[in-house]
Amino acid sequence: MRCIKHLLFFTVLLSAELSWANLSSSVNRTELALGETLQLIIVFEGNTQGQTPDLSALTNSFKVLNAYPSTMRQSINGVSSLKTQWTLELEPLKKGKLLIPPMSLAGFNSDAISIEVHDEHSAPAHLDNLMIETIVDKSTAYVQEQIKLSYRLYYRVSVDDVAVEELQLNDAVLKKLESKRYQRKIDGQQYQVVEFNYALLPQRSGSLVIPALNWQVDVLQGRTRALFGGFSRSQPYKLRSDEKVLRVKSIPDEFPKDAPWVVANNLILSERWSKDPGALRAGEPMTREVTIQAEGIEAAQLPAVLHEQSSDKFKIYIDSPKLEDGENARGLLAKRTDSAAIVLSSATASLAAIRVPWWNAQSDQLEWAQLKSTELRLAPGQQAPATSPVSGAPEYSNSATSAATPTANSAHSSSTAPSPSWWLVSSLALNILMLGALIYLFFSQRNRRDDALSPTEKNSATSNTRPEQSKQLKFWAEKNDSENFYNELLKFSSSNFSCSPAELANRSEATDELKTQLAYLNAALFSKNATDNNNQTALDLNVLYQALLRYKQATKKQQTSNLQALW
Repeated sequence: MRCIKHLLFFTVLLSAELSWANLSSSVNRTELALGETLQLIIVFEGNTQGQTPDLSALTNSFKVLNAYPSTMRQSINGVSSLKTQWTLELEPLKKGKLLIPPMSLAGFNSDAISIEVHDEHSAPAHLDNLMIETIVDKSTAYVQEQIKLSYRLYYRVSVDDVAVEELQLNDAVLKKLESKRYQRKIDGQQYQVVEFNYALLPQRSGSLVIPALNWQVDVLQGRTRALFGGFSRSQPYKLRSDEKVLRVKSIPDEFPKDAPWVVANNLILSERWSKDPGALRAGEPMTREVTIQAEGIEAAQLPAVLHEQSSDKFKIYIDSPKLEDGENARGLLAKRTDSAAIVLSSATASLAAIRVPWWNAQSDQLEWAQLKSTELRLAPGQQAPATSPVSGAPEYSNSATSAATPTANSAHSSSTAPSPSWWLVSSLALNILMLGALIYLFFSQRNRRDDALSPTEKNSATSNTRPEQSKQLKFWAEKNDSENFYNELLKFSSSNFSCSPAELANRSEATDELKTQLAYLNAALFSKNATDNNNQTALDLNVLYQALLRYKQATKKQQTSNLQALW
């Protein structure tokens, strides 16, 4: 029995450890040339049980030059974890799009990785054991078009340190990109390569000069013996990179004069809605997000695509844009997301199409990114506010009207129904007696509960009365607290007008001042960054409070006039 318990215990431990296991693969480069190498890093989090990844599938497209395994165990808050890593140096055997297949280990699989291999780069003219090469991906570019600048340090010696003077350009924005380390075979010799990358964005047409830079590379010469050990000796070598002169062109005449200049290698326009634009609720805001993603440009250069609008059919409240910058093997990546709260106040409305002009740097031509126009519609059962209501006239829903219109079958059944008999009268009397008994029980229980309440509880219980709600509204209005004001407004609107604030804003008899302030309150509360919303300053809670009181008074007068008309 004890052996079975131990076996179960270790089985549970093994299953728990495997449940947290994970296998992943990553590379340091996704684009390279024939003769160059890349690093493939395979990481397994968990106990490998002595197993290693199967690398046989790699040999179809790559040559495995080196493989370095390493293991790390750590304990955090009493929980230990084990991580094993294999670092492989791979050299592609052919050009084109190659695939690093999924790695398998202990029943887990990693994702496949796509690699693009180009033709072999031309070798430097004078290749020594240590040299520097300057490379630009284009010699001619437009204003603000990305130019990728790379410095490649080749060496076949033991390098201890590298220092370079700062690159300064007066007429261009300089962005440092990720450096790369790899190997490259040239004339049968294997060289270590360190690649320093930059993105240049010229700001003025004309000539752009990339100056020659002075480099210092410290090369290890061995170790010096001493009484208490030794230290490494290094010898500094001076290198100088080449100067490059580029031609920068002005904005082409074909580009629209009234549009912001955008030049990129690629640009994609997309949108996302928080709700279905074809099934909306009257007065309730929805969020529209429009995203521009581009390559070879900064996020700050991307134009705004949503603008604040107001009409009798809808209103648009713009939020602050979200800007994101990144990079890939070809340079800069940019992403701009514009969001807006849209409130529909009519049965249907149409949002115009969005068109963004941009200059394709790869094809050297004007292109347009476009989103089609969008039709906004209320969901079935939703009703837009009437444009010319009749004062005091009763309102009927479509369902009530259709129920009051008899069909042939209903007319026949009503004409043949028997007249009320004595049992119907007695049933009605019994129901009245039961209703009276229920009312008596309700009020007697309420009085007992009120007597049991402490004075503090009684004050809390009366906070939902109409006078108390009005006081609370005034209090939060004076404090200029939109969120608490809205919470009290929900109670106030429900008890006084039997509707929500959104429905109140759609009532035809509501004043323009009340509708406008409710819309500003809606925008302030439903915006992602309420403090940055442009309409926050236009919202005045005191004005909204006074408008609510006036509407409440007008509603009372209307109800009184209706009662007098009935009498």
